[in-house]
Amino acid sequence: DAQAATEYDRLRLYAIKRQRDRLEELRSNGTIGDEAYHRLEEEIDWSELAAAPAGSFQPLTT
Repeated sequence: DAQAATEYDRLRLYAIKRQRDRLEELRSNGTIGDEAYHRLEEEIDWSELAAAPAGSFQPLTT
């Protein structure tokens, strides 16, 4: 069902945004360092690319 796929994509991208927000918090409060931050950021970037519907990718952060 096309509507279900759209809703699934929306929820998946929302979860990725929350992961990115939490990663920023961990970095800003010193819980993780730069190396860990960048490794996790890359994983989130790849997840975001995979989750975006074909032809509609737009970065969640600018």
